[in-house]
Amino acid sequence: MKIAHDIDKLGFRRWYERQLIEGHLYLVFAFLALIAILSGIELLDFQRSPLTWGGILVMCAAGAMLVLIAWRRFMTLMARAELFANGAACPRCAAWGAPRSTASVLRLLRTASLPNTASSSLAEASVKASRASASTVSTLT
Repeated sequence: MKIAHDIDKLGFRRWYERQLIEGHLYLVFAFLALIAILSGIELLDFQRSPLTWGGILVMCAAGAMLVLIAWRRFMTLMARAELFANGAACPRCAAWGAPRSTASVLRLLRTASLPNTASSSLAEASVKASRASASTVSTLT
């Protein structure tokens, strides 16, 4: 419930803004790590010793791991912010980002979990539709 506590403490708009800023900082970090990887690869040549080659390759692999971790964190933060932003409109007045109380934050948490069930029912519906079209095609042939 850290998210609920943070939204309750900061307000939804400031929490949302901080999620976006933190996510984009991870994106910048991933980009800088990618540049470091590419410069490390550029340092590789056949005139260096195998130990130097190994060190450079280990550093490149560590940089690649950092890129993947930062990219995953960026995507997680952006998805979380989008999920909460979709449920942030007040049902009565249609004002966006208005929840200030713990009750409204808990309502946001409940509505934020709804897209998962909707996507699973959407997946089930698409499977049923593909089965129906396959059976139609098989009866036609």
